[in-house]
Amino acid sequence: MTIILAIVIPLFISLIAYSASLTLKHIKYKATIQNLNETLSATRSELASFDEKKNQDISNIKKIADTRINELTETNSMLQEQLFQKTKFIHSGSLLWLLDDPIPFCFRCWECDKQGIHMIPDGFHKDYVKCLKCHDSVLLSQHPKEIK
Repeated sequence: MTIILAIVIPLFISLIAYSASLTLKHIKYKATIQNLNETLSATRSELASFDEKKNQDISNIKKIADTRINELTETNSMLQEQLFQKTKFIHSGSLLWLLDDPIPFCFRCWECDKQGIHMIPDGFHKDYVKCLKCHDSVLLSQHPKEIK
């Protein structure tokens, strides 16, 4: 029995030592995994913060661009209106004419919107022209240059 105890006790001690070693390794691995999880969580938070900031930056750039586009559109409309106001239209019948342009403009669109819209031949009546914007149809008069 002593021999058995002499053999079993060192094996038991070795087993306990090995078990303790495994427990320590297990604890170290668990700590490493926990550190990795914390680092991963922190990285995810930083990425989410970065994405949020990036989206805010893009949103701000879009707002600035939209504002600038609106300003340029208004400026363009204003300059077109000024150009048409400087243009000398001649009113003849229900049409507006430019001396150097053989195609008449819609009087109604000019009066209402200050837009110089060329008239086109009306497909139903050969002596009429119509506006593609307001659909006004009027009798085609002679160009004022031809009247003189």
